[in-house]
Amino acid sequence: MIGPIFQVLSRIVCRQRPLHDPNITTRIRDRNARFAVSLVDGNRHVGLVEHTNLIDPARYDGRRFLYVANTGDHRILRIPVRRDGSAGPIEVFADGATIDSQLGITQALAGADGIQFDVQGNLYVLANQAEEIQVLSPDGRLIARYAGSGANVLDFPASLVFMGDDVYIANMSAQDGGINSKLSVFEAAHPGLPLGPR
Repeated sequence: MIGPIFQVLSRIVCRQRPLHDPNITTRIRDRNARFAVSLVDGNRHVGLVEHTNLIDPARYDGRRFLYVANTGDHRILRIPVRRDGSAGPIEVFADGATIDSQLGITQALAGADGIQFDVQGNLYVLANQAEEIQVLSPDGRLIARYAGSGANVLDFPASLVFMGDDVYIANMSAQDGGINSKLSVFEAAHPGLPLGPR
């Protein structure tokens, strides 16, 4: 299983390329502010993802896709992992502008950053520009939004991790330079998908 490997903010290019050391889960290279991540599932090479600019998280769904938060475009992308372990073409799984238009709302996936699956296949997305947790169904529909209130309001949420059905959220507090950064805890409807090998 591929766990939290890398983060992508900008254009992603996925190529098939053999990896010569199957014992390394990821290989990250910095080539003049360009990063390349080799993805390996056990002894099978999954692919190479290159990106520019800043970086955001990716998660493997445990079945056949690697999901990537594209923060700048307010999208969740996914990369099919073929039976032979190679990577297929990048697909848009969920697009914030499309969701906004379809539901008559604003800020869907605005600043999509940290992502994590629950055991039902729902994808929890920290939309840091909306200061919300947004939950996507396995088919990419927005099914829930949570912002917190009072002392529990989210403040530029960036990273999350499940522990059972508790979701721990790192709030970066970007507007004040991180002075009021905090850790929030949210109780989800279902436990998180385990990140370790199964």
